Amino acid sequence: IANSGVLAPYGVSGNTGTITGNVSVERFIPKGFRAYRDLSAGGVYSASNTLFNTWQESGSYANNGYGMFITGKLDTTIKHNLVDGTTYLDHSISGTPSAFYYKAGWDTIKHTDTILNPYQSYRVLVRGDRSFDLDTTPVIAIAGPLVLAMNNSTSLRASGSLITGNVVYSRSGVSNTVTGSAFNNLANGLNPAANSYTYIANPYACPIDFKHIYDNGGLVNVHPYYYYLDPTIGSTGAWVVYNAESNASTKWGLNSNGEFIQTGQGFLIKDTSFGAPSLTITEADKSILSSSRTGVFGTTVSNSGLSINLMKQSGTNYLKMDAVVAVFGSQFSNSIGREDAGKMSNASDNLSISESGKSLSIDARLPATTADILPINLGQLSGTNYQLVINSSDFVRNGVAPYIKDTYTNKTIALSSGMDTISFTADAKVAATYQNRFSVVFKPTTLSVNSILATATANGSVATITWNTVGEKGVAKFEVEKSANGASFTKIGQQSAKNTATASYSATDNAATDANNYYRIKAISIDGTIAYSNIAKVTYNVQLTTYNLYPNPLVGTKLSVQFNNVTTGKYVASITNALGQKVAEQAINHAGGNGTHSISIKQTIAAGVYNVVIRDVNSKEQVYQSTLSVQ
Repeated sequence: IANSGVLAPYGVSGNTGTITGNVSVERFIPKGFRAYRDLSAGGVYSASNTLFNTWQESGSYANNGYGMFITGKLDTTIKHNLVDGTTYLDHSISGTPSAFYYKAGWDTIKHTDTILNPYQSYRVLVRGDRSFDLDTTPVIAIAGPLVLAMNNSTSLRASGSLITGNVVYSRSGVSNTVTGSAFNNLANGLNPAANSYTYIANPYACPIDFKHIYDNGGLVNVHPYYYYLDPTIGSTGAWVVYNAESNASTKWGLNSNGEFIQTGQGFLIKDTSFGAPSLTITEADKSILSSSRTGVFGTTVSNSGLSINLMKQSGTNYLKMDAVVAVFGSQFSNSIGREDAGKMSNASDNLSISESGKSLSIDARLPATTADILPINLGQLSGTNYQLVINSSDFVRNGVAPYIKDTYTNKTIALSSGMDTISFTADAKVAATYQNRFSVVFKPTTLSVNSILATATANGSVATITWNTVGEKGVAKFEVEKSANGASFTKIGQQSAKNTATASYSATDNAATDANNYYRIKAISIDGTIAYSNIAKVTYNVQLTTYNLYPNPLVGTKLSVQFNNVTTGKYVASITNALGQKVAEQAINHAGGNGTHSISIKQTIAAGVYNVVIRDVNSKEQVYQSTLSVQ
């Protein structure tokens, strides 16, 4: 993953480079569980690409490290690899299909000489590459007898034109300038039924940020969550859900990497019943950060936050089967809303949180109180010995502490500020051993400090934060937190506690240059209890830096740009057309403050929409971007 290449967003951060001709993209799948994976073309399109000549390597068994078997042709007479001449499926002695797609429901792929659709997701059992004998090579069990291993790692490759520009999914089809009318039809669009699911793909050769799509209006009448099948959960894979409203994932926990959808990854979305749905993915939704390239195709990661994992014994090991996460924040409600995500049932061993008669995988709620109860549902259990592994390391206690209540044993177990494991035995014939057995409850906890009063003052760009405490007892430290909006805080410093009856503290922030600076103090006790001070605010009269392009629309060749409160420096303004070709460029020497500069256009340019980018010559950073209409 660390060495994965990405195609950066065009027109963003000064990137105006283009690639012409065919490009080959490979999706590496490490040797992991022999499980189903949600896969896609990886951001390339060619009318000649089929599942057979890409993922099946045109039937070759000699390209070690590439391709995979796609089975579905029954043949009990052979003991070696063979491709069917009609369906192009790989023969196997069981004839069990290994590839599926989803439209109105799940269906098997019956022919692999069909086109590799760059906008469609495929669910495929990945056994490894095509170098081993499908019928005679023994299958290896790992993590106990229930989980099988891939025979080896593999890479799936395809070549064609890179898909760039906006990709718009709607009920009428998919719209994109690269693939054009070939895919702009109903068969590739969103499910026509209201409140239904559609199985689509990341269309780019770069991770995309689902939260960025949501925050910037890319989801219209589409729920703010997506599902995908995780191959590291269960014996053949299990559903994972991420919700952009609550920024939580049942795999990655809270405020984490669940928002990133990888190159070559398929996912499932659900539209609402409120009107015509659409999903728009743009170049700006690409993420080139190394942290956005997550291991969704084969490696296991741990949850964070108040999350619960269901583990089933497999031999001497315990295998993760399912997970839920609870999110707490003042911006949420205790009724079902957009910040929650419904449960997508697995074939077996399901875990969910019950809320208002609904089963949820993500339950976003108001801050916990002693009146709250989170019922934990268990269903379709396929074993006997299980564990609940609870991670509450990010749970803000603030006067309440979480417990697991077990009605079968009549025990209530306190949760630490880290990982807790609760083992239990389930009997399918005795519902009380698992159904409605567990719940998360909350009890009051003694705060480690009775009062924290914070104030903040400013002197130039330096803010001084002071706080006075009453009744410190068992406090480990105080952390100073800062926010630009009064809601999302980050740590900027800490001090050890004095643990006296009354105490005073002081800290400084040398970078208090935002218009509004919010501060609060976080008290952390030795046992993990957390308490917060009030929020103190410092306001600066900061003049905003702005740019104004005019006239827009442009008539003729005279274009100007107004700089407002811009620092002294050398800048360059570039105008490019929809193909990324440069039609004009102008160097600008700005003396600071406000000023107007002309952009030289030597000849009248064709009517249309152009991209204008201004960059700082020294730092190479893009400081302004806008579209320009030419009449």
